[in-house]
Amino acid sequence: MNPLRPRVARVEPLESRWLLAAPTLGSLPSSVNIAAGAPLPLVLGGRDADGDALTYTVTSSNPVLTASILKQDAPNGHRSMRIGVKDYGEMVFELFEGLTPNTTARIIEIAESGWYEDRIFHRVIDGFMIQGGSRDGLGISGTGEKFDDEYHADLQFTSPGLLAMAKAGDDTNDSQFFITDIPSGGFSLPRWLDFNHTIFGMITDGDGVREAISQAQTDASDRPLDEILIESVEIFQDAQNAVMLVGAPHGTYDSGDITVTVRDGKGGTASKTIRVNVLPDSSNSNPFLGPIDPIWLAIDTPHHFQLEATDVEGDTVYYAAELLTETSDLEVSVDENGLVTIVPKNGAIGVAEVVFRVGPTAASLVPSSTGTYDESKIDSQVVMIHIPPATPTIKLAPGMDTGVIDGSTNRDNSEDKTLEFNIYGLAAASALKIHLNGVEVPHQEISRIAQGDGSANYVATIRLATGSRLSDGEYILQAQQVLPLGEAYGNQVLPSDLSAPFLFTVDTEAPPITSAPVTDAYLGELYEYNAESPEEGEENILYQLESPVPAGMVIDPSTGVITWTPTADDVADHPIVVLIRDGAGNEGSQQFTLSVFSPVEVGIQGETIVDELETLTLLVTAVDPALPDSPMTIALHGGTLPAGADYTIEQLDGHTARFTWHTGEADGYGLYDLVFAASDGVRARSLQTVQVTVREVNSAPYFTQVFDEWTGDEESLIDFRFLAADADLPANQLVFSLFGDVPDGAEIDAMTGRFTWSPDETQGGRQYRFGVRVTDSGPGNLSAEHAVTITVVENNRPPVFEPTPVQRVVAGEVLAFQVIARDPDIPAAALEYALEGDVPRAMEIDAASGQVRWQVPEDFLPAGTLEQTLEVTVVAREVAGQSATSLDARQVVEITVVDSLAELVAAMLTPRSSTVSPPLAGPETAPGADLALASGGTVVLQQAGVYRDRGFFGAGFFGGDFFGTQFGPTGAAGGGGPESSDAPEAKDLREKDPPNPEDEAASLDRLLDQIAAETAEAQDAMLAAIVATDGDPQQAIPPDRARQASDLPPEQPADSGIPFTPDRAEGKTEPADSDNPATVPAQAHVQTVAAVKRLGP
Repeated sequence: MNPLRPRVARVEPLESRWLLAAPTLGSLPSSVNIAAGAPLPLVLGGRDADGDALTYTVTSSNPVLTASILKQDAPNGHRSMRIGVKDYGEMVFELFEGLTPNTTARIIEIAESGWYEDRIFHRVIDGFMIQGGSRDGLGISGTGEKFDDEYHADLQFTSPGLLAMAKAGDDTNDSQFFITDIPSGGFSLPRWLDFNHTIFGMITDGDGVREAISQAQTDASDRPLDEILIESVEIFQDAQNAVMLVGAPHGTYDSGDITVTVRDGKGGTASKTIRVNVLPDSSNSNPFLGPIDPIWLAIDTPHHFQLEATDVEGDTVYYAAELLTETSDLEVSVDENGLVTIVPKNGAIGVAEVVFRVGPTAASLVPSSTGTYDESKIDSQVVMIHIPPATPTIKLAPGMDTGVIDGSTNRDNSEDKTLEFNIYGLAAASALKIHLNGVEVPHQEISRIAQGDGSANYVATIRLATGSRLSDGEYILQAQQVLPLGEAYGNQVLPSDLSAPFLFTVDTEAPPITSAPVTDAYLGELYEYNAESPEEGEENILYQLESPVPAGMVIDPSTGVITWTPTADDVADHPIVVLIRDGAGNEGSQQFTLSVFSPVEVGIQGETIVDELETLTLLVTAVDPALPDSPMTIALHGGTLPAGADYTIEQLDGHTARFTWHTGEADGYGLYDLVFAASDGVRARSLQTVQVTVREVNSAPYFTQVFDEWTGDEESLIDFRFLAADADLPANQLVFSLFGDVPDGAEIDAMTGRFTWSPDETQGGRQYRFGVRVTDSGPGNLSAEHAVTITVVENNRPPVFEPTPVQRVVAGEVLAFQVIARDPDIPAAALEYALEGDVPRAMEIDAASGQVRWQVPEDFLPAGTLEQTLEVTVVAREVAGQSATSLDARQVVEITVVDSLAELVAAMLTPRSSTVSPPLAGPETAPGADLALASGGTVVLQQAGVYRDRGFFGAGFFGGDFFGTQFGPTGAAGGGGPESSDAPEAKDLREKDPPNPEDEAASLDRLLDQIAAETAEAQDAMLAAIVATDGDPQQAIPPDRARQASDLPPEQPADSGIPFTPDRAEGKTEPADSDNPATVPAQAHVQTVAAVKRLGP
């Protein structure tokens, strides 16, 4: 902005904005005192007006001080409980689910059932606590379901507002609770209740309601005179408020800062810091037991486990155990380290109760004369010992495992096939539960008697419920005995483990014989028949023959193979019965008639090896040796002829038949058994088998799809597919290949016949002729061939120019440059060049070389124009006849024509070298000294000005593209030149202010007025640039040759440029950014480096 331009007042309309409220923390104390080893809970009071969920982080300045956000550390967070009290209001408690999960789960269950509604606060002691949750309002009864104490070392009565369980004794928690009050009236914080009552929450809101209740008027029994009624109890998630627990270990007496920060997840935060002082704990808490699970023992098997006890001060813990059930079958003991040993004896089963106690001293575990203990000092837990009855075992009852003894039976529990089992290892008075395939099923216990094995165990015979018929299949039976515990234990039962699975199979189906019997046998020849069944090979499958059986006939009982050689007395028909029996006792059978015949001589004549598609002819002859003249009937009895075979059998006479078979393509290669039968129709009969070989005859494959010619472009994919077939059955595998003058890169898929080729640039404009061959995998690898011609079309592309740089020429001078283009095709076409469009006068181009020449007219630039840019279009065209189509391309070349005078000024102000000389390093010049040139030295005197945005030629003309001015000796008389290793780094004097467009316009006007004067002064400077070759080395430069800085334009501030001129009066040097003149030392080479913008219109 121009500093002289007056400002214009503007009115900006206000936007309506929504501001998110940041979260806040409650009124936390600036400092607190805590007892070492007794953490202090603090309610943070987090709130967010937008309703956002809040998260907290805490930090400690002292590593021994710890602080945690309880609900954030809990695996599932903490829920809260809101209690509405009639005429008083609401109280909100955070429930410590992470520290006392069992207690909070039970309280939440009671609260969500509505049980607390219309109950009262029946006991109020101001300064101590308020108590409620009794069913009868007298503090005696509750829901009737008691549960164990649940202590945590971090939860101690160190603060008012704690929510804890009320009880009558150890592990008698039910529904009653109390809330601690702010100590007053002689009360202190009830530390004597530590680890005697379960703390499970803390009030986070509504403490004024609690305080008002604590001040209610009461009678002598601390019962409020006016009923204080609980109207509602709600369990909910409080996403904002939280409880922080601050603590330090025992023996720590230090201080530090705890900083808590709350975040709303949207960038809003709030923090507070609390000074924490750790003091000795004056309360010595008693030890407490950790949870003890119910104890399960095996019969007559000793058991050991470790009691877990905690004393927060680390004091010695004393242990004791007492068996509450009177029995000589159990021994219980605990050693000084809490290791418990329980020894069951005499095969005892059932339940017993044992109590474990811990105390701060051995004396605390000794009962009083009345058998009681001081429960304010000790912690005890009553634990149930369980010795379940033995795990039973199962077997099928005698007679139930039919067939062989393998767990398989054909009794399916139907009315006449009931299924019974024996259950072993039972107690005399136990009951049974029977599970079939994992489901309890009804049963009937038939008897229970002593096992008779010297043990006290019994065996029971049970029957599955009648009418529950079992389908065939596999079953799993399990038994469990349960011991009733009686009314003292609520008629509960003590179960044994389920027995190991007893697997049995119900199988009522007889195994079948599926093979076709052999019904013919021949005198004196071996007869063989293999009876087969799908169940053959399974365990306990047996075959046998039913009587009567022909003499000498036998059967293999495991395989079912029958063998027999008939004699002359056996020529007759014989009934045969084959039996098969499985492991379940099921029996199947097969019956057939076996006929025994006299043998017949059968002969076969003819060639038994033929090629496929040829005809096979055989002559079959038959004669009965006993009756040679008896006519015989000859037939094809069977064999392995292919389906649909074309054959005939012709009876030529009483002893001869002709068999003819016209083989087909699919018949070779193959081996075929032909079975011929000859019979006299009475008792003479024979079979004769001959094997025929049909040889494969390979046929050549043939093409089913071909291509004679194909045309494609270079650098494009050519893709087509040849198809072929094989005449053989089954068809041979075919393989495709190329042969002949195959072009580079062409290929064919051997399996599919797909031809692919992408001709490259060098392959265009030609024809390619080659062959495709398909070969089969049969004998001789026969093949077929086809010729294909592919024409590749040349893809002509236009010429491509190389980049031509921007050209710059002075008006009146000659501009010469060359444009270069090339043809990307192979072979490349010759190119010719031409100018196109508005071609400047006197510009010409060589058509063959692309050389451009332009004699720029002196008067090319309009008057008053210092610089002008034009664009010239050059065309590169393929020479006619060099390609199918003559393509061309164009390039636009940018040419800048500048005024000669402006170019001269720019040249004068442009540095001759990019090297910036270092600052002066020579001796100071005395006042009034002349500038002398040493022998052999060089002096170059240039304009000693620094050109900034508001510099020599006016504001913004040269912009920011310059370096500044540096001086330094470079000749023989100077020192510390550019080659010196100790030369300081050149300083960058560029300004970063942006140019002002109005100042630039004014500067251009002034520039034109100053050019003449500047030119004359520049000529003076050039005359002063001398190379001293034979002059006096001490010759001084006349004082009037020293160039002084030009005056700045009157409207520019004095500091807009940084002049640096010799000052003969002072004879000193100032930094480059000083406004003070300076002297150039004698015998120094003076070089000014200035970078300027290119002049423009």
